[in-house]
Amino acid sequence: MGFDFSIQARIKDKLTGEVVSGSYSGYKEICYWGSRMFLDHRATIIEICNKYSDYQYSVESDPVIVSRSALREICAYIFRRCCISDNELINENDWQWRECYEITNIDMAIKLHDFLVSLDYIEFKNTDTGLAGQFISDPQKRVLFEQNPQNYEWEFRIDNHYSGDVIFTTPK
Repeated sequence: MGFDFSIQARIKDKLTGEVVSGSYSGYKEICYWGSRMFLDHRATIIEICNKYSDYQYSVESDPVIVSRSALREICAYIFRRCCISDNELINENDWQWRECYEITNIDMAIKLHDFLVSLDYIEFKNTDTGLAGQFISDPQKRVLFEQNPQNYEWEFRIDNHYSGDVIFTTPK
């Protein structure tokens, strides 16, 4: 049982349901937190997911399904964790811990925000901003995606090595 977790996404053809991104399940990592120092995120992210779900999940639930709106709120939460106050420092967590924690959160928040902005370009302008190249390895499928990215839907999940998977999907 580890403490790592990552936010991942995959692309599916809306008409056929075929996964066009990646191999195996098609999920590709967007952000990754690889330490027990980020355990505070897991519980809060589940709380955020519950706000967008008819079912109340726990950190042990597998899977938890929510809309893309929850992903945006998760991004806002990670941005809020980019600078923590002195009163959060304890003997076990010194200023070096805080620096690592904050730098990692800044990096992950920017990655997640950039990804969400790219999804907005797809949704509102039907324009790919490079996500096809990052997610779709098959050249023919990539060209089809680039021609009309709105023909595809995105699914998001948190690969939670502690208790299972938290899955985010785009609304239909």
